[in-house]
Amino acid sequence: PNMCHKFASSLRGNYQSIEDMDAKDLLSWAKKFDRAKGNNRAVEIIDFMANCATQISTELKTIKGKFKNRGIPDISGIRKHRDIADLLLSITNNDNYIGYDSVLAKMKQIENIHVYRAELLHEMQTALRAHASAGRETLEETAWHTRSRTKYIGRRDYQRVISRTLLIKGLEYDHAVVLGADQLDIKNLYVALTRGSTSLTILSKSRFLLPEPF
Repeated sequence: PNMCHKFASSLRGNYQSIEDMDAKDLLSWAKKFDRAKGNNRAVEIIDFMANCATQISTELKTIKGKFKNRGIPDISGIRKHRDIADLLLSITNNDNYIGYDSVLAKMKQIENIHVYRAELLHEMQTALRAHASAGRETLEETAWHTRSRTKYIGRRDYQRVISRTLLIKGLEYDHAVVLGADQLDIKNLYVALTRGSTSLTILSKSRFLLPEPF
């Protein structure tokens, strides 16, 4: 899945990378948020967004540097993305998740960024909003319930996706591009070849496909 995320990132958000149904990354980040204290709360949320969208590390590098220092961050000299810096400062002074969703929403509005893991970002924002009223002790627990609901009602639809065959089995798209078709076994090749309802592009080092049996 990491290869899918990297590929989607290189395509500047034109394709969305699909998340595993067990939501390891969602739960891992929720646990990090639960454990973070003080200035580290701001650092963690910047790092999370940097895993969902391009250019975040560059756009917020100066702001992140302020929060990596000990003591009260001095953001008085910050001009670029000052609204985000102010929101980050406010969440470092709280022991709850008030303001987290607002910070992520502001980051999404940065002009030069492109979200390529919209599913992960959406579910984290959903969990953050639900946490206050869910009556659960940790964000990790709320995130788990959020993902369980997704398993029940199904994923959100995205027009263009990058995924392993396992995650899109049963789904259908107008066009499908099969990368490295010569490296797939017969089961995964079948799934890949049957995802496109209208057209199909196959990329392979070999002219002939001779997949390994089950």
